[in-house]
Amino acid sequence: MPPKAKSTYYDSNWEKEFNWLVPLSTSNKHGHCKLCKKDINLSNMGKVAITSHAKSSAHEKHVKSVSNTIDLSEMFAMKETTNKSLFCETNTDLSKRAEALWLFNMVMEHQTFRSASNSAICFQIALLPRTFPWAMIKLAI
Repeated sequence: MPPKAKSTYYDSNWEKEFNWLVPLSTSNKHGHCKLCKKDINLSNMGKVAITSHAKSSAHEKHVKSVSNTIDLSEMFAMKETTNKSLFCETNTDLSKRAEALWLFNMVMEHQTFRSASNSAICFQIALLPRTFPWAMIKLAI
Protein backbone atom coordinates (compact mmCIF):
# COMPACT_ATOMS: atom_id res chain seq x y z
CA MET A 1 0.00 0.00 0.00
CA PRO A 2 1.52 3.38 -1.04
CA PRO A 3 2.06 5.99 1.65
CA LYS A 4 -0.64 8.60 2.04
CA ALA A 5 0.19 11.85 0.22
CA LYS A 6 0.98 14.79 2.46
CA SER A 7 -1.41 17.75 2.18
CA THR A 8 -0.56 21.40 2.68
CA TYR A 9 -2.94 23.54 4.72
CA TYR A 10 -3.53 27.28 4.54
CA ASP A 11 -1.02 29.27 6.60
CA SER A 12 -2.12 32.73 7.79
CA ASN A 13 1.53 33.89 7.69
CA TRP A 14 1.27 33.90 3.88
CA GLU A 15 -1.10 36.90 4.15
CA LYS A 16 1.86 39.08 5.18
CA GLU A 17 3.62 38.37 1.89
CA PHE A 18 0.51 38.18 -0.30
CA ASN A 19 -1.90 40.89 0.89
CA TRP A 20 -4.55 39.78 -1.61
CA LEU A 21 -4.74 36.24 -0.17
CA VAL A 22 -7.46 35.22 2.28
CA PRO A 23 -8.45 31.81 3.65
CA LEU A 24 -11.35 30.02 2.02
CA SER A 25 -14.09 29.47 4.59
CA THR A 26 -15.16 26.11 3.16
CA SER A 27 -11.73 24.46 3.01
CA ASN A 28 -8.47 24.75 4.92
CA LYS A 29 -6.58 23.44 1.87
CA HIS A 30 -7.48 26.43 -0.30
CA GLY A 31 -6.75 30.13 -0.39
CA HIS A 32 -8.73 32.82 -2.19
CA CYS A 33 -7.37 35.69 -4.29
CA LYS A 34 -9.42 38.82 -3.52
CA LEU A 35 -8.31 40.50 -6.75
CA CYS A 36 -9.07 37.68 -9.20
CA LYS A 37 -11.87 36.20 -7.12
CA LYS A 38 -10.29 32.81 -7.67
CA ASP A 39 -9.74 29.88 -5.32
CA ILE A 40 -6.20 28.48 -5.15
CA ASN A 41 -5.71 24.80 -4.31
CA LEU A 42 -2.86 24.54 -1.80
CA SER A 43 -3.08 20.84 -0.97
CA ASN A 44 -0.37 19.66 -3.40
CA MET A 45 1.93 22.63 -4.05
CA GLY A 46 1.35 24.88 -1.03
CA LYS A 47 3.09 28.24 -1.23
CA VAL A 48 4.37 27.43 -4.73
CA ALA A 49 0.74 27.43 -5.93
CA ILE A 50 0.34 30.96 -4.55
CA THR A 51 3.51 32.27 -6.22
CA SER A 52 2.46 30.55 -9.45
CA HIS A 53 -0.90 32.31 -9.28
CA ALA A 54 0.82 35.63 -8.50
CA LYS A 55 2.93 35.30 -11.68
CA SER A 56 -0.05 34.55 -13.92
CA SER A 57 -0.93 37.17 -16.52
CA ALA A 58 -4.54 37.41 -15.29
CA HIS A 59 -3.43 38.16 -11.73
CA GLU A 60 -0.82 40.70 -12.86
CA LYS A 61 -3.52 42.45 -14.90
CA HIS A 62 -5.74 42.66 -11.79
CA VAL A 63 -2.86 43.99 -9.68
CA LYS A 64 -2.17 46.69 -12.27
CA SER A 65 -5.83 47.74 -12.44
CA VAL A 66 -6.12 47.94 -8.65
CA SER A 67 -2.98 50.07 -8.38
CA ASN A 68 -4.56 52.62 -10.76
CA THR A 69 -7.77 53.06 -8.75
CA ILE A 70 -8.67 55.30 -5.84
CA ASP A 71 -10.55 53.96 -2.86
CA LEU A 72 -13.90 55.74 -2.37
CA SER A 73 -13.24 56.13 1.35
CA GLU A 74 -10.10 58.14 0.51
CA MET A 75 -12.10 60.36 -1.81
CA PHE A 76 -14.56 61.36 0.90
CA ALA A 77 -12.06 61.54 3.76
CA MET A 78 -11.63 65.01 5.21
CA LYS A 79 -8.12 66.35 5.56
CA GLU A 80 -6.81 67.81 8.82
CA THR A 81 -4.72 70.96 9.06
CA THR A 82 -2.19 71.87 11.69
CA ASN A 83 -4.78 73.86 13.65
CA LYS A 84 -7.02 70.75 13.80
CA SER A 85 -9.81 72.19 11.61
CA LEU A 86 -11.23 70.04 8.83
CA PHE A 87 -11.41 71.32 5.26
CA CYS A 88 -11.28 70.28 1.61
CA GLU A 89 -7.96 71.20 0.01
CA THR A 90 -9.29 73.08 -3.01
CA ASN A 91 -12.53 73.97 -4.72
CA THR A 92 -11.62 71.46 -7.43
CA ASP A 93 -11.32 68.81 -4.72
CA LEU A 94 -14.75 69.81 -3.43
CA SER A 95 -16.21 69.60 -6.93
CA LYS A 96 -14.79 66.11 -7.49
CA ARG A 97 -16.22 64.93 -4.19
CA ALA A 98 -19.63 66.41 -4.95
CA GLU A 99 -19.72 64.82 -8.40
CA ALA A 100 -18.66 61.43 -7.06
CA LEU A 101 -21.26 61.58 -4.30
CA TRP A 102 -23.94 62.61 -6.80
CA LEU A 103 -22.98 59.77 -9.16
CA PHE A 104 -22.87 57.25 -6.33
CA ASN A 105 -26.35 58.37 -5.24
CA MET A 106 -27.67 58.02 -8.82
CA VAL A 107 -26.38 54.46 -9.02
CA MET A 108 -27.77 53.49 -5.62
CA GLU A 109 -31.18 55.01 -6.43
CA HIS A 110 -31.24 53.43 -9.93
CA GLN A 111 -31.73 56.80 -11.61
CA THR A 112 -31.09 57.46 -15.29
CA PHE A 113 -28.86 60.25 -16.57
CA ARG A 114 -31.89 61.74 -18.31
CA SER A 115 -33.66 62.08 -14.96
CA ALA A 116 -30.69 64.09 -13.70
CA SER A 117 -30.66 66.60 -16.56
CA ASN A 118 -31.21 69.57 -14.22
CA SER A 119 -28.43 68.54 -11.85
CA ALA A 120 -25.98 70.97 -13.47
CA ILE A 121 -28.04 73.86 -12.12
CA CYS A 122 -27.96 72.33 -8.64
CA PHE A 123 -24.17 72.03 -8.81
CA GLN A 124 -23.87 75.67 -9.87
CA ILE A 125 -26.02 76.81 -6.97
CA ALA A 126 -24.23 74.57 -4.48
CA LEU A 127 -20.63 75.12 -5.58
CA LEU A 128 -20.30 78.51 -7.26
CA PRO A 129 -21.15 80.66 -4.22
CA ARG A 130 -18.20 79.13 -2.36
CA THR A 131 -15.88 79.86 -5.26
CA PHE A 132 -17.36 83.14 -6.48
CA PRO A 133 -19.59 84.99 -3.95
CA TRP A 134 -20.92 87.26 -6.71
CA ALA A 135 -22.50 84.19 -8.41
CA MET A 136 -25.34 84.33 -5.89
CA ILE A 137 -26.46 87.60 -7.46
CA LYS A 138 -26.26 86.31 -11.04
CA LEU A 139 -28.20 83.14 -10.21
CA ALA A 140 -30.87 85.29 -8.52
CA ILE A 141 -30.87 83.45 -5.20
